[in-house]
Amino acid sequence: MMEYLTKSDLRKLSSLCKAAYYESRWIMASEDASDLEKALANHHAEYMTHLLEKLDRIADSNAKRIEITI
Repeated sequence: MMEYLTKSDLRKLSSLCKAAYYESRWIMASEDASDLEKALANHHAEYMTHLLEKLDRIADSNAKRIEITI
């Protein structure tokens, strides 16, 4: 089954990753968050950064098709 994503779709996904990243950073800076919450937020922020970089790299490429392996 083929799924199609436009560059606009990729940019929207990238924006969602940015929002999740900033939310995680806010939790990490919160004095009310426990150490566990901060550690989980840090892990989430790192994951969002990695995903954001990939999405932006794909959206900025001139490729007509990409292959995603699962």
